[in-house]
This record gives sequence, structure tokens and C-alpha cells, in this order.
Amino acid sequence: AAVRLEDYSARVVLPHERTHAAPKVDRTNLIRSVKGNLSPVFGLYDDKEQSLNSLNKSSMKKKPDVGFKDGKGMAHEIWILKDKDALDQISNFFKTQTIMIADGHHRAASAAKVSQALPDSEASRYFLTTIFPASELAIMDYNRLVKEMDETTGLQQNIIKKSKKILEKVLKENGMEATIEGRVKHIYSIYKK
Repeated sequence: AAVRLEDYSARVVLPHERTHAAPKVDRTNLIRSVKGNLSPVFGLYDDKEQSLNSLNKSSMKKKPDVGFKDGKGMAHEIWILKDKDALDQISNFFKTQTIMIADGHHRAASAAKVSQALPDSEASRYFLTTIFPASELAIMDYNRLVKEMDETTGLQQNIIKKSKKILEKVLKENGMEATIEGRVKHIYSIYKK
């Protein structure tokens, strides 16, 4: 979804954590460089009435527009909704909803910063968002999902070094110079996302 940027005081989109300057600068520079959002903010909305359930179910009766199984056999399916009435129904539904940011506070803050710098750009007034009903949220202990990645073994640092080399090579082959850095602290999150 493309969610319109609003000041948090409008209570349209709600944050729940503070952001830090360095990650915002990094993400702001990325958005400016590529002229778009590459990674969505993940948001939740209250769906006590389950207003969109019937729309979702009817859309999913058709064959998915994109479907594949990943290396672990997990199926991934995407349906592209083109029906104007259905799109209007979704748009009207979200006009009265509050979205809670579950993940992506720095991405949202960076999108806002870019929007402020480009006041004449209508496109910069929106940010890429994936929105889920709160009833479908499952909070899991991500640090236990990758047990074999014990910091003391150095495996995490090796993964970061290999990833850095691959990214730098691909960027260089495409005429882009960049400094790639990785932190062991976030390897679980990177692995799972």
C-alpha cells in the first residue's frame, strides 16, 4: 500500500519506538538515491469487525498472479487486485483506520524527511507499507530461530563478510561505488526478514 505521510499528532499512523539519527540519515540517502522506497514499513490495523475479510476471501478464490515455493517448501502467493470497486472499498476503509507501525520506524521517518525536502513532489508524500490486521500478528522469539548462529563461533561475522563482498562486487559491476557495512547485532533480523 502507499500510505500518505501525516504528522504523528494526526494519529493516522502511530509509532511505538524512538528513532536514531544515523539510521535515518542512511535510509534518507537511500530513498533519495533510488528515488523510491525499497523496503516497506510494516503496519497493523484493528480489524474487530473484520471488514475486509470477505473481500480478501473472494480475491483469493482466483489463481494467484504470482506463486512459488521457497527453498524450504513454503508457498508464497500474491494476488493483484485491479477491481476499482474493491480498491475504493479498501481506500475508504483505511480513511477511518489508525495504523500502528510494527516495524520500519526509521523507514517512515526517513520517508517523511524526503517528503519535507521535496514539497512539490506528490509521490514523496507517500511511503511503501504492508498492512496486516492485528488479529493475524504472531510475535515469536526470533533470537531462538537461528540457534546455530552463536556469536562466539564467528559464523555471524563470516556471513557478514561474505555478504559484504558479494554486494560490493555486484554494485561495482553496475558502476556504483558504495561502502557496505554489517553489524553482528542485527544478523537474526536480517536472516529472518
